[in-house]
Amino acid sequence: MAKTYLQLKAYAKARANMENSEFIGATEEGFVVNDAYKELYHLLVDGYENYYTNSTPVEFTLSGSYSVTVATNLYKVVGVDKKTGGSWSRINPFNFGNRTNDNGYNGVLGHGYIENGNGYGYSLVGRDLLIKPEVDGVYRYWYVPDVVELSADLDEIDIDCERWWKYIALTAAIEYLDDEESDTGHLVKKLDKMKNEIQSYRANRQEESFTVANTEETVRNYNGYEGMGSYYA
Repeated sequence: MAKTYLQLKAYAKARANMENSEFIGATEEGFVVNDAYKELYHLLVDGYENYYTNSTPVEFTLSGSYSVTVATNLYKVVGVDKKTGGSWSRINPFNFGNRTNDNGYNGVLGHGYIENGNGYGYSLVGRDLLIKPEVDGVYRYWYVPDVVELSADLDEIDIDCERWWKYIALTAAIEYLDDEESDTGHLVKKLDKMKNEIQSYRANRQEESFTVANTEETVRNYNGYEGMGSYYA
């Protein structure tokens, strides 16, 4: 069972030797613990975002307006696709260098004419997902949801954060002691050690064989690999 909000608060105060202290109010306690919880989640997501991506993307249709407001629990967009016929094709994040020209062409000016560039791009601006250039159609986006803030004592942290629950409590305890202007050195050392362990954990979260493909061109000639003839790749 994942740790509860009540357990995190109790352990954080214990590590700060504040079990019977009223120095930290309930409101501040809530802010500090939840901020530490989000910090841990960010560390884990940043290491392997695909693991945390929602299994079902959000579909939306654009017609005349080329932006859509994203889900309220969105933490990070990880991919956008456009539907063509009955299949989906991914589009890349918008590169400002490939912005659309006033004449409608998406490309760069060279030798007196427009050289076409990348066809589509997406960008998250605030809570709006923008698609450039403006093309009607059906789209979908994949995203990592944010954690739900803890509020009730029996609220549990995300199951994937359970392994590192002490990170939340130690981070909170350090802030309590810092506010009290007390020594935090012993807890900072423990937290730094845990951060290093998390870095190692992230690097090995999924074991895969990343075989590098041979992209070197094969040179042949019309008579095969040997003999006379014109060579081509």
